[in-house]
Amino acid sequence: MDECILHTGHFDRNGYGMSNCGPTHRREYRKANPDIDITGLHLHHLCGVRACIKVEHLALLTSVEHRKLHLIKHCKRGHEVSITRDRYGACKPCAAIRARAYRARMAVKS
Repeated sequence: MDECILHTGHFDRNGYGMSNCGPTHRREYRKANPDIDITGLHLHHLCGVRACIKVEHLALLTSVEHRKLHLIKHCKRGHEVSITRDRYGACKPCAAIRARAYRARMAVKS
């Protein structure tokens, strides 16, 4: 993928470039594709850089398609999330590690 064109102005708290008209990547996409209605659709940054406004780095997706791309597949320790979640959404192996560490700390205190 070629180099990004980065927005240099104001950014929102999530790192997306903003202008008076809203997110700059959406504005640039509308300018380049005036015949395409993007209302209700998501623009995905193929480059992974939220500040990028290069139209070639943006893909138009439905909300379902976009959500699938951003699903977390592994926890921070690398356990596969889809099969290791408990009923509260926590990673079971990580919960077991935390429980063992807690029990070890409590055994030292007594």
